Amino acid sequence: MDSSLYSSSSPSTFKQLKVAVVGGGIGGLSTGVALRRAGHIVEIFERRDFDVEEGKGVPCKIIVDHICESVDYETGTVTFKNGRTVTADIIVGGDGIRSVVRGQIGVTPDTHAAAQTCYRCNVLAEDVRRLGLVDYSLDPAIQFWGGTPGENGRSKYYKIVMTSCSGGDIVSFYCFMPSELTKHHQEGFEFKEVPAEEILQGDYQELDPDCVNLLKNSIERMPWRLYIHQPYEHWSKGKVCLLGDAAHPMVPHQSQGACQALEDAAALGIIFSDKYGFVNNVEAGLALYEKIRKGRATRIQQSSARAMENLNERIGFTSLKAHDASLAAAEGKLTINEMNEYKMHDHIAAEVGIERAP
Repeated sequence: MDSSLYSSSSPSTFKQLKVAVVGGGIGGLSTGVALRRAGHIVEIFERRDFDVEEGKGVPCKIIVDHICESVDYETGTVTFKNGRTVTADIIVGGDGIRSVVRGQIGVTPDTHAAAQTCYRCNVLAEDVRRLGLVDYSLDPAIQFWGGTPGENGRSKYYKIVMTSCSGGDIVSFYCFMPSELTKHHQEGFEFKEVPAEEILQGDYQELDPDCVNLLKNSIERMPWRLYIHQPYEHWSKGKVCLLGDAAHPMVPHQSQGACQALEDAAALGIIFSDKYGFVNNVEAGLALYEKIRKGRATRIQQSSARAMENLNERIGFTSLKAHDASLAAAEGKLTINEMNEYKMHDHIAAEVGIERAP
């Protein structure tokens, strides 16, 4: 990275930037909050329609039914399929796994279909009780079945992850199986319900018959086709950067996809605050954003892919003792200690200090 980019950004003056965020998912909304708190004007453009409560005090403006068609990274212009054109100081591509913005800055994904696919579904707690099924709705722990080969030859790709949510009103399932069992091929979620039979073709009876009975009475059953992405060469160009699944798509086996999108948003909020002066050099700020985020997110992305093949690669849910954490780190494994002890403010300050040192 050219250190002269940093040296030209003085923290002595602050100016408000206009930011256009393409995509209103977790990453896009979090980016809006982070940059609005930093003092900027933010508009979030979402391709779908959903209820937005607007009024005084809303942190940023959310505009629905806007599908991105093209982006000019030099002029900072976004063109939507409805004909609307928006110009901004920063364009954030938070438009997900099938990102349009990604291609507009010259990123061509190197991908292949994962050996495992997933179905997501929910079971209403009221149905569980009405039908006399096993009730996990009040259990705060995440339940986990499978992920290793079975004695009868069951594939290691059979796995169920279940948790109670919505205050115990819903029991949520992620059901994994070998990819050859699904007829869905488009990467990512398909937002249409499929019959329970598609999930039940998976060999889950051996994992837990009670769990299978819950799946038979599930709702909101949606396929989630998994692909492995090799790390992208770059995340930013000109006035444009990528974020979340648009920047670092990962399979869900470390439960870190949404977490990393939140970290992306936080980094942008810190970098474009009044502390470092990058509001006066957007290109330098986005270059720093990529440098701060790319290494950590890529490590987690690759660790998630390894955890699909080897359950022992999973970080788990409790902190390791110092000795065990050091052993895991020596083996190159991601640990929950590494995830939770990270200090982004310190990381950014240190990087800026190095680059601006005389």
